[in-house]
Amino acid sequence: LPDERWLRLVDESAALNTRNWVFLGGGEPLVRRDLMAAMITKMYSHNMNCWIHTNGTLFTTEFIENTIDKNIHLVVFSIDGPDAETNNAIRGSGFEKATANLRYFADCKKKNGQDLPALHLYATITNLTYDKLDRFAELAASMDNDIYVQLSSLLVDGEETARLALSEEQFQALPEMIDKGIQRAQELGIKTNFADY
Repeated sequence: LPDERWLRLVDESAALNTRNWVFLGGGEPLVRRDLMAAMITKMYSHNMNCWIHTNGTLFTTEFIENTIDKNIHLVVFSIDGPDAETNNAIRGSGFEKATANLRYFADCKKKNGQDLPALHLYATITNLTYDKLDRFAELAASMDNDIYVQLSSLLVDGEETARLALSEEQFQALPEMIDKGIQRAQELGIKTNFADY
């Protein structure tokens, strides 16, 4: 859809008393960063909220600074490894940009004295990460103690995802790795959903 139609949809949704928007899926939403910024500003004028699920690489400092106080309630960063080597083996690239942008969001929140947006580090459990869950907690703590670490199960839907699936042996070891991750997160004061696994 053209930008103008998206912006009209915000107005039409306001007329229907819509309160929440989600920027998610269909590729990376920040590919249309300028449109997102305009939509967020328009949503804010209608007292709407939104959350963003992103790979985190396409934020700019200008985007963050201009939208952080406009009712963004949650920003979820998909980061699939606790270090560049692991993340980039899965995603191809982007670890440095994503973590820098997550850190900048956290810094801006502190500078502005804001509680929102909540910031989540969203990681999929793979055969490259199942034994590094404690390091996701350490990564979050290295940026800000308010970053929530959220694990997700891998959805195997083809050859590309099948290569990342846990072996039976890795699956059997997963509870021990989760316990290790829970313990480390508790030591660091990081909140997680690890206990759900």
